[in-house]
Amino acid sequence: MKNKTDFAYQAVYRYLVRLIDEVQTDSTTRMPSLRQLSRRLRVSISTVQSAYSLLEKEGRVCSMPKSGYYALPGGVGDETPDPVFENDNLLETF
Repeated sequence: MKNKTDFAYQAVYRYLVRLIDEVQTDSTTRMPSLRQLSRRLRVSISTVQSAYSLLEKEGRVCSMPKSGYYALPGGVGDETPDPVFENDNLLETF
C-alpha cells in the first residue's frame, strides 16, 4: 500500500481512489468511516481524515455531519448531488 517516499495519508488517498473508481455508480455511495479505515489500514484517524479532505477538495466525496462521507457519482468536478443518499456502503459493496 505504501511507497517509501509516500506519507501515510497519500497511501490512504490512493486506496480510497481505487475503491471509488472500482465501485463507481450513478448514485451516491456511502464511504467507510474514519474509524473503520483507521483499523483496517492500521493508520491514525487523522491520517484517514487527511486523505478524505483531499478527496473532498477534488469533489470526489462529500461529508455529511453525523452521517459520514459519500462518494459522489461521476467523479471529479461534478456538482454535489441532492443530500438524499442511498444506503450503499462502499466497504460492503467492495
